[in-house]
Amino acid sequence: MQNKAKSKVFFSVIACSMLLLGMASCSTETYADKRKAEKAAFSAYVSSHNLEFSTDSATLFNPELTPVPWPENLYFQTNRGVYIRLTVHDTTQLAITDGVSVTLYYDVYDLSDNLVGTNKYSREGEYFVFTSGGSTPCSGWNDAVACLRHGSEAEILIDSQLGTDDQYDAVETLHIKFYDIFVKK
Repeated sequence: MQNKAKSKVFFSVIACSMLLLGMASCSTETYADKRKAEKAAFSAYVSSHNLEFSTDSATLFNPELTPVPWPENLYFQTNRGVYIRLTVHDTTQLAITDGVSVTLYYDVYDLSDNLVGTNKYSREGEYFVFTSGGSTPCSGWNDAVACLRHGSEAEILIDSQLGTDDQYDAVETLHIKFYDIFVKK
């Protein structure tokens, strides 16, 4: 009988120890920690890809001064902080302005260049009615789309705070490639 009691105590001690070890290994990472990690990952990405950023829209969006496609490492930084690089841009096509319908197709990559999302195979694409300064489908996409025209293609780098809800929850910067952009009045 005494051995059974010792066995119960022994197993209870083992079980409690394992529970405590398990609790100690649980993540206590705060949102601030995740944002810090996101910013560090973005800095490393910028450095490893030798990226350059400009806020000079008059030069960058003038095809005589900066022909499209832009150099692989050159991005325009919008007022909200989205980074956009034009790869196809015809200034004779319909611009994206307030009230126009926009449908776009995209691929989403993490900063390790892994494909994490796409709507390439969707018939509908991502559809919305554009509003300057709006947040549909999210503030970052809205900011980037304002720089585009019908038929444009672009790459954007978007911080989690400017992205979609699931990106905000994941707290990671994404690299998105827009292609097949349709604009209709």
